[in-house]
Parts: sequence; C-alpha cells; structure tokens
Amino acid sequence: MDNQGLLSQSEIDALLSSIGSEGTGADSLGNADGTNENARRYDFRRPDRLSKEQMRALRMIHETWARRVSVSLSAYLRTSVEVNLSDIDQGMYANFIQQLPDQGVFFIIGLNQLAGHFMLHVNADMAGMIVVRLLGGPGNIEKGERHLTELEINLLRGTIDKLLADLRDAWASVPAVRPHIDDIILNLLLVPIALPTDAVVWASFEVRAKGSATSMTLGMPYPVLKPIASQLSPYMRAMNPENSLFGESRQHRQNLEAHLDRLTVPVAVQLGATEVSLEELAGLQQGDVLPLDLPTSGLCPVMINGSRKFMGRVGVLHRKLAVLLTDVVSEDGSSADDVHRVMATGG
Repeated sequence: MDNQGLLSQSEIDALLSSIGSEGTGADSLGNADGTNENARRYDFRRPDRLSKEQMRALRMIHETWARRVSVSLSAYLRTSVEVNLSDIDQGMYANFIQQLPDQGVFFIIGLNQLAGHFMLHVNADMAGMIVVRLLGGPGNIEKGERHLTELEINLLRGTIDKLLADLRDAWASVPAVRPHIDDIILNLLLVPIALPTDAVVWASFEVRAKGSATSMTLGMPYPVLKPIASQLSPYMRAMNPENSLFGESRQHRQNLEAHLDRLTVPVAVQLGATEVSLEELAGLQQGDVLPLDLPTSGLCPVMINGSRKFMGRVGVLHRKLAVLLTDVVSEDGSSADDVHRVMATGG
C-alpha cells in the first residue's frame, strides 16, 4: 500500500483471487466455503419487514374495517356507500408516497400508546363527495381538482372521526391501537410520518357511491407497528370471540337494527303536476279546480326522502288515504313491474 492509502494493482488482484470464483455476493458471507445457514438475501430497495402471517392478519383487520366503514358512511351520509380493501402491501416510504396523488387530504393519526403516527389519505373526489352530501347535495363522486375551505375540512374531520372509531374496533385485538386525528395536512410533501428509507405497510381502499369510484389509503410505518408485531396473528384473531366473523356479524346486526328502529324517513306521493301562468296563479280562489297531468287510473311516483323509489296507485284503506306500491324504480329511473306489492297507509 502506498503513502496515500491506496491499494496497488497487485494488492487488488490478490484480494480478488482470494474471494474465489463462486464466493461472491450474499453467498460469500460466513464460512470459507461460501455457505452460511444464517445468512439470507436482503433487498434494500424493498424492505419487507412483516411476515406473511402478519400481513395476513393486517389484511383481515382492514377488510373488517372496510365493512364497518361501508355501514357507517351509508348511515351517516344517508346514501349507499361501498368500501372494499383493494390491496395491502409493504415497501419503502418513498415508494409509498410516489403512489399517492398530490390532491386530497392527509390525516395524521396518533395512536395513544404507540410512538409515531399512521397516515390516512382521503382522495379529493371522496372528500368532495362527503362534504357535498353533508351540506345537502346529491353526493356524487365528481372527478377534478377541488380545494376545500376550512369549514369544509372541519365537516370532513367529523366524518373521519367516525371512520377512526370503526378502525379502533377493527383493531380490537391489539389494545394499544387507539387512533385519533393529530393533524390535517393538504400538502403531500409535508406529511412527516416516516423517513424515505423506512419500511411502511399501506392498505388501499376502493370507495364506490352512486356508480362512481374513488379511493382512500392508510399508511402504517414499520417502526410504529414493530412493538405490536408479535400480536399480529390471524390465528389469535380468529380465536378471539370479540373479533370472530360471527361475533362481529351479530354485533353489526344488533347495532344496525337499533339504528334502523330509530330512523325516520319522509314518504310522499306525487299526485300529479300542472303548469299555470303567474297571472292565473295570482287569480286563484277557493273552490277553483286545477287539472293535473296524471289520470285518475294512473300510477303515482312515491318519493322516499325526496327521491322517487316506487310507483303506486292511490286509494282508501280503512277510511285512511293509502297507496298501493306496484313497481320498484331502479337507479336509472325505470320501473320493474310487480316486483313488490305492499300497502302503505297514511295518517
């Protein structure tokens, strides 16, 4: 070796020859013959830290959460919302961030007993749908850029609080997970839950409402999951009656029935419509007759919460006004003849 600390060519050749033609890479670790039973290959570009069994347990947990969120969002927004777990994977945090769209709302989720945070990304389309529905709108999922105001973000926060309550129930087998919102961020570059090289598990969800789809994503850094990794077992979860599929279904059914028993919806029958001029309207007096566009033998639309759901024939039952439901109106506005026939009476 020369004075500058550099190897000469002869020294380099001697080192290369000592390695041998077959003792390269991970196989050269350990014994002189190039074998070591404790050595394993490790890809630093994809640091998988959780075992397949632990990932299976996480899949079960978040499939449960998706089912709970479907029920909660549908009841809270009073519209049909379907949430499904579309994928769960693990890798580097930098790769996870690259998969997320810039638009949306990032909820930083604290976990009480665990150091660190989860991150829930709500797509801008989903955030807009929730806000519009809470403000009395139809709640369609509309694609495109949308900037939420502070008031709208506060409305959205209340909805996410309910989703996190469902997440806590889904993680009931791990008492340390008690999620709550610590911060709300609108800029992806300011989301501080992990270093770029840290391992992270992410669960992606598809959210469907009124025939359109959007998404939300939950990111869980490995340093946060590490203290509870030993508790992530599908077998332990299956043996816990509080988290079993049948126990969960019974509890969901009881909660849903209790909620439906108290739920009231307005029902109205549209007997017909007509058009009059402003002059005719101003001249109307008691006893005047307005002809409607619906014949007496025709079917009337039955409105549930302002939406046409049935067609029916009006009449009298036990001296009370009544409507006989004859057709069910599908989502595209068409009706299926004689699907159900039930009698609805009015007071």
